[in-house]
Amino acid sequence: EFFLDQGRRRRMTAAGSAGTAKTPAQVIQALTQYHFPLKERLDAIHHFRVNHEKLRKVITEVLQGGDEDVSKDESISAIREVESAPKAIFSTLDVLDLSVGGSTAFESALEEYDRKMDAMEEKLARLLRDKLTACQDAEDMFRVFARFNPLLTRTRVRAAVKEFQMQLISTVGEAVEKLQSKFTLKYESSSAAKISRLRGIPPIAGKILWAKQMERQVHALMKRMSDVLGPNWGQQLEGRQLRKSGDELLSKLDARAFFRAWVTEWEKELTASASARLNSYPIRVEHTGRDGKLVAMVNFDEKN
Repeated sequence: EFFLDQGRRRRMTAAGSAGTAKTPAQVIQALTQYHFPLKERLDAIHHFRVNHEKLRKVITEVLQGGDEDVSKDESISAIREVESAPKAIFSTLDVLDLSVGGSTAFESALEEYDRKMDAMEEKLARLLRDKLTACQDAEDMFRVFARFNPLLTRTRVRAAVKEFQMQLISTVGEAVEKLQSKFTLKYESSSAAKISRLRGIPPIAGKILWAKQMERQVHALMKRMSDVLGPNWGQQLEGRQLRKSGDELLSKLDARAFFRAWVTEWEKELTASASARLNSYPIRVEHTGRDGKLVAMVNFDEKN
C-alpha cells in the first residue's frame, strides 16, 4: 500500500510538470531494496537447517535400531558427529555478516559441512552394501532394506545399492506375475475351491476368501517395493510398471464386486421358472432309486 501510494503521488507530481508519469510497478522497480541480501541469507540458513534436521532424523532412526553389526559406541559417536557438525562449523562464524568476506566465510562453512556429511553418507552406504552382500536369500535382503529404508533418500546410498534393488524388483515382478496367472485360472478351478468344498464353505464365501488372500499378498508385495525403493517407488522409472500391474490386479480382486455379481445372479434365478418350486411347500416327495420308493426331501437348492 505504501509503494502504491507513493506511485500515485509521483504520478500526480509528474502530471503537473513536464515529466513522464510512472506507474506503481516502475516506482517499485526503481527502488533499492537493501533488505534483499539479508532475506537471501536467512533463506539459505533456513534451507540448511531443514536439510540438516532431515539427515539427523534419518541417521538417528537407522543407527538406533539395535543393529548387531553396528556397535552401540559407534552408533552414538556417529549420531553425535551429525548433531554437533553445525555447531562445530558455524560457532565461530557470524552468519549475518553480509560483507564480501562474510559471504565467502559462509560459503566455505557450507562446503565444509557438506564434506563431513558426504563422508558420513559414504560410511552408511558401505555398511548397507556389506549387509546386503552378506544376505543368504531375497528374504534377508528385504529385511535389510526395510531396516535401512530411511537412507534411500540419500543419493550415495541409492547408487551403492542399485544392483540389489534391481534384483529384488525382479523377484517382486515374478511374484506379481504368478498371482496374475492364478487369477486368470479363476477360483473355480483352483485348489482353494476344492478345499473350501471339503470344509463345507459356500462357493461365494470361498471365492471372497480366495480374493482377500490374494489381495493381502499383493499389498505385501507393494510394501516390499516401498521398502526397496522408498515411499515414492510408484513414480520411479524402476517401479512404475510394477505399480501399474499391482493396481490392475487389485482392481480385479474386489470382493464386493464378486458378492454383487453373485447377488444379481441369485435374484435372477429366484425369479426364473426353474426355481419356482421354492415358492411351494418346504418339503417335497420324490421317487428315488430303481425301486421307486418315495422319499421326503427338504425343498432346498444348494446353489441358491
